[in-house]
Amino acid sequence: MYIKPGGTPEHIYSAAFKNTYQFGGSGMTIALVIMMVFLAKSERFKTLGKLALPANIFYINEPVIFGLPIVLNTTLIIPFVLAPLITQMLAYGLTVIGILPVLIGYQIPWSMPPIISGFIQGGWQVALFQVFSIVLTFAIYYPFFKIVDKQACLEESAVIKE
Repeated sequence: MYIKPGGTPEHIYSAAFKNTYQFGGSGMTIALVIMMVFLAKSERFKTLGKLALPANIFYINEPVIFGLPIVLNTTLIIPFVLAPLITQMLAYGLTVIGILPVLIGYQIPWSMPPIISGFIQGGWQVALFQVFSIVLTFAIYYPFFKIVDKQACLEESAVIKE
C-alpha cells in the first residue's frame, strides 16, 4: 500500500483487507455458528454448531456450508451473500473517511482468529469493528436462521412421531 505524503491512502482494498473484514469463512458464518450454539431449537443445529465453532473461529466453515447445509439452500443464500458484502463496504467506507485506520498491509496468516487479527492489522479500532461486524452479521442472519431452524424442528418432530 502506498500513501503519498500528506495525501490519502491508495489501494485500501487488498487480500489483507479481505481477510481482516471477512472472517469466519466465506459468508461470515461465524455469527451463524454462534446462533446455532446458543439459539437453535433444533438438536441437529445445536450439535452442528458445537462441532463447527472451533473450526469456524479459524475461518474453516465447511462443516456449516455442507452440514447445515448452506449449499443449494435458497433461504440462507441471501445472508450468505449480503453479510460479507455489507461489512466490507462499511469497513471500506469507514477507512476512506478516516474512522478506521488503514491496515498495515502485511498479509498475516489467513486463519488468524478475529479480534486478534484486528489488533495486529490496525489496532483496537479494527478489533472493535470486527466485534461490531459479528453483531451486524448476527442481525443479518437471524431472521433467515429462524426460518431454517423452525423447518428443522418440524422435521425432527416428524421423525420422532414415526
